[in-house]
Amino acid sequence: MRFWRGEDLLASGVLAAVLILAAAMDLRTQRIPNWLTGSALMAGFLIHTWASGLEGIKLSAAGGAAGFGLFALFFLAGWMGGGDVKLMAAVGSLKGVWFVLHAAFYAGLVGGALALSVMIWKGTLWRNLRNMALSAYTTLHPRRKRVPLVEVSQERIPFCLAISLGGLWALLVV
Repeated sequence: MRFWRGEDLLASGVLAAVLILAAAMDLRTQRIPNWLTGSALMAGFLIHTWASGLEGIKLSAAGGAAGFGLFALFFLAGWMGGGDVKLMAAVGSLKGVWFVLHAAFYAGLVGGALALSVMIWKGTLWRNLRNMALSAYTTLHPRRKRVPLVEVSQERIPFCLAISLGGLWALLVV
C-alpha cells in the first residue's frame, strides 16, 4: 500500500517522539510505560484509518502483529521485557510491516554493538562468549545437562535504546 504523504509524515513524527521518549524512560526507570506504547499503537490505527479507511486498519494491524510477533519470541525466551515487545508492535502499527522489519534489523545491529561494548567495558567479553558457547553446546547435545542462556550472562542491556536508535535509523533510511 502506498502512503499518502501527510499520513506518512504524521506517523513518522509520532514514531520519532515515541521512540525518544521510550528510550529516555527506559534508561531512567528500566520500564516502558503501557500508556506510551498503547497510545502509539492507537495513534497508528487512527492515523491510517483516517487517511486510508479499511486499508489503513489492515496496514496498522499487520504492522503491529509483525512487530509483536518478531519480538514476542525473544520475550518468551527471557531475553527482553514485555515493554520492548509492545514498543515494536507500536512501531509496526505506525509504519507498517516493511518498516518494522527494517527497524528490527537495525535494532539488532545497534543492540549487538551495545552488548559488545558493555562486555568489553566490563571485561567480561571472553567469559560471556565461553558461557554462550557452553549454553549452545549443552542445548545441542541432549545427553548433557542443559545450561540455560539466562544463567550465562549477568549483563543487562536496555534493549529499548537499541529499538529506539534502530527505529530512528530506519526513519532516515527507509
